[in-house]
Amino acid sequence: MPARNTLKETDLYPPLHDYLVAQGYTVRSEVNDCDVTATKDEDLIVIEIKRSLNLTLLAQAARRQRITDSVYVAVPMPRESIHSKKWRSYAHLLKRLELGLILVTPGRKLASVQVAFHPVPFQKKKSHANRRAVLEEIAGRTGDYNSGGSAR
Repeated sequence: MPARNTLKETDLYPPLHDYLVAQGYTVRSEVNDCDVTATKDEDLIVIEIKRSLNLTLLAQAARRQRITDSVYVAVPMPRESIHSKKWRSYAHLLKRLELGLILVTPGRKLASVQVAFHPVPFQKKKSHANRRAVLEEIAGRTGDYNSGGSAR
C-alpha cells in the first residue's frame, strides 16, 4: 500500500472497480465529472473518491444526488477505528445526507473494499431526554455568562 502522504485518488479506483465488477456491475470512470459510475440493469451507482473525508467531497456527492439516489463516497480505510467517536459522527452526517460510505485499502496484493453502509432515506429521530435536559439547563440559568463556542 502506498504511504498515506503519497496516496492518490487514482490508487483507490482499481479495488473499487474490481469489487463492483465482481458484483455484476459495468464500471466506468470519469463520466460527466463523476469519479466512478456503475450500472447493472436499471441500477445506477455514483461514487466520489477523495483521499480524506472533507467538505469538498460532501458537496460533490450531494450534487451527484441529482443524478441518482445511490451515491457513495469512497475514502481510504482510516488508521483509527471506524467505531471511534469521530467516525461515528462522520457516519451520522453521511447517513443524514443519505450518502453511502465505502472504505478502500489500496494495494497490489491486499487491496480491499468495505461498504460501511449504503445510502438509504434518513429517519430523523429526536431525543426527548436530551431536549428536556437542554431546556432544564436553560431554565436553571440566571444569565448568559459564557462565550458561545467556549468549552465551559
